[in-house]
Amino acid sequence: MLHILTLAVAYVHVFLTPPDAISFAKRWKPQVAAGNVLSVSGLNRYTRACIKLHSDLCTGAVVQLANDGSSCMYVLHRNTTENKSDDVHMVSVLWQEEQHMLVHMRALRHWYDERFVDDLFGDRLQDEMDRDLWHLSGLEP
Repeated sequence: MLHILTLAVAYVHVFLTPPDAISFAKRWKPQVAAGNVLSVSGLNRYTRACIKLHSDLCTGAVVQLANDGSSCMYVLHRNTTENKSDDVHMVSVLWQEEQHMLVHMRALRHWYDERFVDDLFGDRLQDEMDRDLWHLSGLEP
């Protein structure tokens, strides 16, 4: 008889203030070898996240650590309009390319919904793939 063991990935979520998030984001700083950047897509993602982290609108970031050793960082901004001053928007995501991004995004959504009364929005994510993953993460698996 064949037994298949499936291990669930467990997550730990940590909120970082903007200065701490800026420091933690250095984990994703693109590597340079012989004066050449090894990943242009990684450079673009890292640059966008750093710009968002240095913005006055930045409230910090949520770092998601998984028991498989992977990590993600979600940069958060508060809405600046008078009508919706409590809205939190995810504006940038840092993660390794080989990660199961949809699974991680679902875990973030679940964690956030269990702990906070305000909504977390992903419509302001700059990367189109990240926005699509955010919308898919709200659907039933």
